[in-house]
Amino acid sequence: MKKWFFLLSALVLAAVAGGLPFQGTDAAKLQPVELLYLSSQGETLTIQADTGDEGRGEDLASAFADLKAGASGEIFLETADKVLLAPACLDLLPELQDYLRPACGVCVGVGPISKQDLGELNEYLSAHEPEVTLLDLRAGAERIPILMFDMGEMRLVE
Repeated sequence: MKKWFFLLSALVLAAVAGGLPFQGTDAAKLQPVELLYLSSQGETLTIQADTGDEGRGEDLASAFADLKAGASGEIFLETADKVLLAPACLDLLPELQDYLRPACGVCVGVGPISKQDLGELNEYLSAHEPEVTLLDLRAGAERIPILMFDMGEMRLVE
């Protein structure tokens, strides 16, 4: 019992002195992401965030690393609640589960989508949330909602 008391006392003392082995993150530097859009052109994968940040790479790991490296703050992916994939990126779904929360909604985006469209798409998908999540797909769901987008017109087809 005394052993636990001394261990707890040492931890409290270290915390007061600022000697704990981990550092916090300044919340003001965090950039919370709500929507991510994944597309590919040739061998290059592009990840665009609703924050305006963008990352490119040959695979998902390098694209996410580029997204984080090029951001003006620290990209906070834990807040992403929607991911929109170009049809050519559907094969990335299993690997995407390593980067985003299981509750993240998933849909396929069909139509010409630019970085400027992401804010409008985020608003639409916040009001018409995709019913399929990464967790559903991991559990065996086979149908993914499709977001039809053409010249500002949007429609989510389940």
